[in-house]
Amino acid sequence: MYAHIRDDYQYQRTHSHRSCASVWVNLPRSWKFVIVILAVAAFGCFFGLVFLTVAYPESCDNYYRKIDCGIDIVEVYNHLEGLYKNNRDQVLTQLQKHEGFVHGTIFMQGGSIDYNTREFKQNPFFLYMCGISLPDCALIVDTLTEEAILFIPENLTMYYSEDISNLVLNYDIDKVLLSDDIDTYFSTKNKENVYIIADDSTNLDDYQEISLDSTLLEESIKISRTIKSLHEINLMQAIGMVSSKAHQQVMNYVNAQGQYECKLQSVYMSYASFCGLKHVSHHPIIAGGSRTSIPFYMSDNGFLGNKDLIIIDIGSEYASYGVSITRTYPISGTYTVQQMQIYELILSAQELVLNQLTLGASFSNITASVEYYMADNLVDLGILRGNVADIVFDQIIPSYFYPMKYGRHVGLEVPDVGNLDIVEEGMVFSVSAGIYFNQNLCQNELLKQYLVLENWLQYQTIGGMKVEDTVAIVNGSLLLLTNPPKTLQDLYYILHQDDEQTLFS
Repeated sequence: MYAHIRDDYQYQRTHSHRSCASVWVNLPRSWKFVIVILAVAAFGCFFGLVFLTVAYPESCDNYYRKIDCGIDIVEVYNHLEGLYKNNRDQVLTQLQKHEGFVHGTIFMQGGSIDYNTREFKQNPFFLYMCGISLPDCALIVDTLTEEAILFIPENLTMYYSEDISNLVLNYDIDKVLLSDDIDTYFSTKNKENVYIIADDSTNLDDYQEISLDSTLLEESIKISRTIKSLHEINLMQAIGMVSSKAHQQVMNYVNAQGQYECKLQSVYMSYASFCGLKHVSHHPIIAGGSRTSIPFYMSDNGFLGNKDLIIIDIGSEYASYGVSITRTYPISGTYTVQQMQIYELILSAQELVLNQLTLGASFSNITASVEYYMADNLVDLGILRGNVADIVFDQIIPSYFYPMKYGRHVGLEVPDVGNLDIVEEGMVFSVSAGIYFNQNLCQNELLKQYLVLENWLQYQTIGGMKVEDTVAIVNGSLLLLTNPPKTLQDLYYILHQDDEQTLFS
């Protein structure tokens, strides 16, 4: 009874084929040629993609990461075997140097997560001892046997996706227990000496039979953190390489029209994140125009004009080890005469600091020599007047032109802990120099004694300038960890797209 339906279907099928065939036959020869070429190209692209996928299974992301970044930061970090064991050994050595030291237990409490903001930042002292950036963990180290025990919360799987055994392998830990086992551990310690960080003491208030020391451990860690191991320096060198290239990406982008300061930060962060560095080492300072005169400018929403000068103070971190880099340049790529004079001054001042960073050098002496150099040159430029020694004695440079240090420790924090005095093997510094022409400071009565106001006003339009790099002392020599372009000539070539423009206006 369905014979007529079958016949209709067969009829439509036969005539549809004939219709398609008749259309193809009636097409002009040139059209047929184009259709055949397009079909062959489509099949070629398809089979080409299949071949590439089979022959090169790496993801495009990893492929371009190796090309653009020049280094695989994760691979560098994974090859630093014994990094945290070495850190703990350094702390134990320092701890045992203290008079009255008695063997006992080191107890450290890690940071907690803020469940309202979902924000978490691990305690840098805890990180130095074990490198674990997970919330609600604790660490115990036996000072005699050097055994390291990590205590983790039961809900760790909410933050950590790998097998727990990886904590032992990746962070030089001897044993992993649950946080509830802390009570069991200390219940067996009678009259035990426990070394803690001051903020951790509340966690052990119930154990009256143990003796708490909240000063020696923190002091020992601070001393240890000022001297970096080769593992730490190698990691920071890799971070510096990527951070330098991220700065160069900003330089390539900065001369685009209609930019805001926050866009330049996003360019830096996009490149650094692509290379594995998701976090900055300190609050970025990206200031343009008159805002460059504010040394610790906190906003990043200012508009950048074509003729503005820009200061970019930003560096990245990995495993909480960070670097610091600052560069200053005109968006147009063309310096005014005044900008050129000041930039060459701060560049030579930074070089003066770098040249004096030798083993045994006193950083207070280095600072004094640079302040004298800066004052002498500002007098030569006609910005200041009077006796250079008096200008230095009255602290005119650090009080009114550069209220920052020329060097500071860099590591798990920027700046890192520790006093910077005598230069030693393994130290890592950020070395900077700069000048700020801040209008709010020129009214100071002491400054007025030395200030040539009419000349100062000519330079005041610059705002401010600063350069900064991160360096290390390795085998008695200076090792540069960051190297984005900073000479006038190098900046000219990277900033300019128009070869007909001149270096200076």
